[in-house]
Amino acid sequence: MSYALKRAGPVDILILNRDFDAALVAELRTNVLEALEGSDSALAIDMSNVKFADSSGVGFLVSLTKKITDPNQKLIVWGLSGQPLEIIKLTRVDSFMSVHADAHSYIRTLEPAAQKSVSESVNTDQT
Repeated sequence: MSYALKRAGPVDILILNRDFDAALVAELRTNVLEALEGSDSALAIDMSNVKFADSSGVGFLVSLTKKITDPNQKLIVWGLSGQPLEIIKLTRVDSFMSVHADAHSYIRTLEPAAQKSVSESVNTDQT
């Protein structure tokens, strides 16, 4: 599957498993945005498996930041490297969200109770 969405305590985790391009954005707009509607959780996007991101992917991230209206919600991205990291920095989209090197660096920023549920979910994905 090109993506997976799972709830992990106070965070919804969107795991991208392919290039972040127009085709994937179309899938995400159709399927994921509905699932996230009404959620008061933070949204974390795991981009560890993304080797390429185009303007559609960047535009999707910008649109997500505009949809987050609750002050307790956040957009978190981790696992950026190579071209996707370069385009995120070049377009300054990283100033609209919390960017972490990997899931574990993000987990360390959470309260202890949340750390456990998110860590278990992330560790399940990697096994």
